[in-house]
Amino acid sequence: PQPSGTFRFFRQDALAITEGEAGFIVVKSRQMINGKITNVVEYFYAYITSLITMTVLDAAWLGFIAPKFYKKHIGFIMGSKPNWYAAVAFYLVFILGVALFVVYPGWKNADSYIKVALMGAVFGLVTYATYDLTNQATLKNWPAIVTAVDLLWGTMLTAAVCTVSVVLLNTFVK
Repeated sequence: PQPSGTFRFFRQDALAITEGEAGFIVVKSRQMINGKITNVVEYFYAYITSLITMTVLDAAWLGFIAPKFYKKHIGFIMGSKPNWYAAVAFYLVFILGVALFVVYPGWKNADSYIKVALMGAVFGLVTYATYDLTNQATLKNWPAIVTAVDLLWGTMLTAAVCTVSVVLLNTFVK
């Protein structure tokens, strides 16, 4: 039975519009995942936690190690300044995948941190390989060392981002 004042449309689990306190309309978006109703706010927590963790961890690489390494190996094709719009777009899209495919399921299913790290490592390897192996296949003189280092970094970084994010969510969000 539905509570009084509730109207549902689309799928029964997709959107609920109810009358809240003082007659205000409350919209709750929910989604069915593995038989459990999940609040979209939880996805937001997973996304924001992952984005902050990625930004902090990748800043060390991008700020201290990567500039000299990339200048040495691919300086001949690098621009004088990064394209910040493209960089931000990459982070937003990449973290969407991290949060949806690894962090959120690892958090909500109470997966072990080892499983979260392994799933993050695989996700990082696959996504970084997409970029680097495409470059290896299509760009003249793309150094194999850049591909190898990027794959290693992407694998380790994503494993760490996923694991740290799930630890933070387990600790602070419940």
